Amino acid sequence: MQDKIYITDKQGKRRRAEKVVCENCHKEFIRRIFVGRKNKFCSQKCSYEFKTTKKCLICIQCGSEFERNICKIKKINFCSRSCKEKYQSGENHPSWNGGQSSYRERCRRRDDYKCCMGDKCELKGIKLPRYMYDVDHIDGNRKNNSITNLRTMCVWCHRKKHRALSDNGNTPLLQSGKDGSVPSEST
Repeated sequence: MQDKIYITDKQGKRRRAEKVVCENCHKEFIRRIFVGRKNKFCSQKCSYEFKTTKKCLICIQCGSEFERNICKIKKINFCSRSCKEKYQSGENHPSWNGGQSSYRERCRRRDDYKCCMGDKCELKGIKLPRYMYDVDHIDGNRKNNSITNLRTMCVWCHRKKHRALSDNGNTPLLQSGKDGSVPSEST
């Protein structure tokens, strides 16, 4: 078991401490254990040196050399914002999905942003903005994103399909048929 380390603060109170290695000069020093912030340096001089010392790096996009403060070096470094944008506009982008748009957008475009309910839709004849159309999974399985399992519905019909309840409050009034059609309400 490791012995507990204590230091005395300015008011003369004994406080718990720990041994730490300075990030700049790599010397071991003792610091008080703080709940929030933590001193990473043995002195203000080391802190200043660490923040102002620059290191020469090579841009991952264009290959040019540039300098950056040591404290601002990341895993992947770029010489400029434009190099970072060029690098991340394609398969290097974290959200890249093979060059295809999302299944939702493909389904909406296929259906020409029209509700599949047609004449049964209560909002027919009203021009809705594009964000007012949802994509419904016909078989109810959200992981089955095959384009044949998807259809476009206005938010009203989609909500009605999923949320409309019968008088007893338990059974949905609308359920998808095997052919993907939504039967009309029966009361």
